[in-house]
Amino acid sequence: MHIAAMLLVGAFAVFGAGTKTVTVADDTFTPHKFSIKKNTIVKWAWSAANVDDHQVAQADKHFDPKSGGFTSKQQATGSPFRHRFKKAGTFYVICTVHPTDMRMKIVVK
Repeated sequence: MHIAAMLLVGAFAVFGAGTKTVTVADDTFTPHKFSIKKNTIVKWAWSAANVDDHQVAQADKHFDPKSGGFTSKQQATGSPFRHRFKKAGTFYVICTVHPTDMRMKIVVK
């Protein structure tokens, strides 16, 4: 393997494992359950067809908002929200506006 290729592979392993996109649509996250590698960025993209506001917020395993967790701004449409998952574990996410309908689970390996 060429040295430049080895450096590129090493940089990818350290700085990121790619991006996973989640659609935020009225009353649903799609997909709502998936696994990713550490250092992957998850991008929540609001559907242009949304009528209701939604907010992405880290939750505990009971799907209650987690104090100190990541949180997006509340909006119906607009700029995506991104979060890089740096640690392995299981992460729970809710829409704080629709917490019983909009839930998701992310497993970071």
